[in-house]
Amino acid sequence: MRYNFIFTACFILLLHLSFEVSAQEKSDPFASDSTNFSIWGPRLPNDEIMPTAENVKQIQSWLTEVFTGEKVESPLPFTLKLIRQDYNTLKFDQSCMETPLRIGSKSFKNGLGTHANSEILVEFNEPITRFTAQVGIDNNYNTKGTKGSVQFVVKVQDKELLRTSTLTGKDEPYNIDLKLPDETKTLTLIVDTTNDGPSHDQSNWCEPRAYGVSGKVYPIIGTQSLPFEAKIPFSFKYGGVSSSELLPQWTFEKKNNSPLQTDYSWTDPKTGFRVTAKVRIFERFCAADWVLYFENLSDKDSLLLENVQTLDMKFPIGIGSQPVCVHTLNGDSCNQFSWLPALYPLKQGETKTFIPLGGRSSNHVFPFWNVQNRNADDEEISEGFFVAIGWSGQWKTDFKRIDETNLTVSGGMETLSTFLHSKESIRTPRVLLMPWKTDRLTSQVLFRRLLMFEYAPKMSNGLPQQLLFVGQCFDRYYRKRPNWEKIEGQKQYAQKLAETGCDAHWFDAAWFPVGFPNGVGNWFSDPENFPNGVEELGKTVHDLGMKFVLWFEPERVAVNTQIAKEYPQYVLGGKNGGLYKLHDPEARTFLTDLLLKRIKEFGVDVYRNDFNIDPLNFWKQNDDKNRQGITEIRYVEGHYEMWNRFRSEIPELWIDNCASGGRRIDLETTSISIPLWRSDTCCWSDHPEEWDQTQTLGLAQYLPIFSCCAWDSSPYTFRSAANMGAIIQYNVLDDDYNSEEAKTSIQEAKIYQKFWYGDFYPLSDAKVGETDIIVWQLHRSDLEAGLIYVFRQRQSPFTGRELSLRAVDPDSLYRVTIKPDYSPQK
Repeated sequence: MRYNFIFTACFILLLHLSFEVSAQEKSDPFASDSTNFSIWGPRLPNDEIMPTAENVKQIQSWLTEVFTGEKVESPLPFTLKLIRQDYNTLKFDQSCMETPLRIGSKSFKNGLGTHANSEILVEFNEPITRFTAQVGIDNNYNTKGTKGSVQFVVKVQDKELLRTSTLTGKDEPYNIDLKLPDETKTLTLIVDTTNDGPSHDQSNWCEPRAYGVSGKVYPIIGTQSLPFEAKIPFSFKYGGVSSSELLPQWTFEKKNNSPLQTDYSWTDPKTGFRVTAKVRIFERFCAADWVLYFENLSDKDSLLLENVQTLDMKFPIGIGSQPVCVHTLNGDSCNQFSWLPALYPLKQGETKTFIPLGGRSSNHVFPFWNVQNRNADDEEISEGFFVAIGWSGQWKTDFKRIDETNLTVSGGMETLSTFLHSKESIRTPRVLLMPWKTDRLTSQVLFRRLLMFEYAPKMSNGLPQQLLFVGQCFDRYYRKRPNWEKIEGQKQYAQKLAETGCDAHWFDAAWFPVGFPNGVGNWFSDPENFPNGVEELGKTVHDLGMKFVLWFEPERVAVNTQIAKEYPQYVLGGKNGGLYKLHDPEARTFLTDLLLKRIKEFGVDVYRNDFNIDPLNFWKQNDDKNRQGITEIRYVEGHYEMWNRFRSEIPELWIDNCASGGRRIDLETTSISIPLWRSDTCCWSDHPEEWDQTQTLGLAQYLPIFSCCAWDSSPYTFRSAANMGAIIQYNVLDDDYNSEEAKTSIQEAKIYQKFWYGDFYPLSDAKVGETDIIVWQLHRSDLEAGLIYVFRQRQSPFTGRELSLRAVDPDSLYRVTIKPDYSPQK
């Protein structure tokens, strides 16, 4: 559905399906009292976007086949795989030129639009006895009903059952009605370009039908197999020998932990070395993830383990000469490029490698990718798959277009070459795969739903964690306003936040002796600023009806702090400070106990974990020879163990993941924590709001929950930053503080929060600069309502633009409200 709009600087469109409701139903999602998250929070939609039960079973069957070698009958009646197509792309229900199917003077609704030379493999679950179709050169603006010449071929088990005469663009449809040999379950449909070459050979298999022995008729349209190779999807070397050679000789075991979780193990009978793939599938999504574990069961050191790729697969997705498109985001780099969408088209022979900087998982790169078989318009059906890596350390992923029709993807730790001691075990990165066949924007919606309902931290009521509307003025007032960091200043600030409508008080890095940054390692209350301890502030915040968010940076230790001086054995760097030894069990237990003690005594509701240090060189320098990568593994395992212990011992606690902004965001951290501060661009009041807009436009396509900081309450600034929640760094303690506008901004965001937990559609590109019009749409299918945010950037020359809305019914009537500011809804 397309609309034309004349733009002001910033406005929001409110869309709601118009229908009569009773007052008791409280069905107006834009009402001022529609903020109870237990009522208005997200529920997994059951709409046409979601995969069918057959799609879900399809990936379950694939997993069984690749991990066990057992061929499982597809839950679909047949699968269709494009083996070859030299030009254009295979289309369903239209020609390969994206025109209605037409041969000669006759038009068709259903069929396969291809281009010679092409080869399509169709595999059926039951034997088929007959095949029918009408075939010929497509009549379109290019062939003009005269050009092109091909022959159509039907093969069964490499035997040609039919080859047509040469058909040209002048011919009417050729009718195929073919009786098939007994027990036929596979057809190969071929279009041969003949000796005159491929020019204008746009060809159609119209109304293709297969007839099963059961009497069922199968229209061959729009059903495809998964774009995954049927082989073990990981690899490694052990003792210098590839796993592809070793695993067939090892002892295999399968253990079903639950209907959705299975362990597949292979054990070397000679050395007692075991690899286990812990595989998880999802009840409502066509997706799976797994983690590899390696264990030495023997009483002596193992052979050398190296070149471990948790994901190592070939994907038959590329078609002809068209590039495969790898969609992702820039990682956080604290500038205008943070979270900007990035596209890497791969032609034959090209490789794109992604590696984070310094050991933090989203530092300058983003470990989430959407691989599309070709570059298609936003509303055009295509296919592809998502890949995500869960490893909060140094990973590496390669995408390589090896030939015209295949892409390989490999991913794991950048460096791992180690033997394991007797009874020692390690884990590797988590990898997620999710195939799709729809338009790309809808695929992003599906992936975001998967992360929200299967990965994101949950509250006790089972809903995804509700974000807070938080006050935080560290960057504005720390060491700039007298007494701000003292208990009196913080109490005054907390009171102002409560009056403004915030539901949380965030106290950043100013509560411990020496303060930030030189005091990291002094994890106790500053006795001068907090003579009664930080718990006095926690109690004040709770008495005002707010949550308490408190900042820590436990993994970095500064010189001359308590930990550096009293516990140097727990620091890589010793008494001179450095990286805390989360990889050391004794050190980790000490730190976890200490932090838990502080969290409990201070009354902390949200534990904020910052990480302003690159750990990679510390890890490497601590590794022994032939144990490369082992410190990183133990550190990352220890990091997860510490955070999970926090959540286990304090169930209502949740964790804010920060690392100089958003530099440690990956599949694993998104399942344990939430990034409230997606980039340190938020630290400066003069950063352009346009950076906030492009960051949201990128990150919200992948992550379901995160937030950002606004420095003032004007609609343009605040709406550029507010999303699932909001962090305000307003000048609440200054004389010119606009308290009424501040209250109104937060109230609007609380009402609109429910839509950020719905589907996100970018309606414009994200570009560097201040000269564009930025638009995105939020939609809740269960509420039949949504929002459209429109920003006419400060230097934009445009006054109008056509928007193509998503997820709306063109035959329905909607109530539309335009809000250029915070004025009450009419």
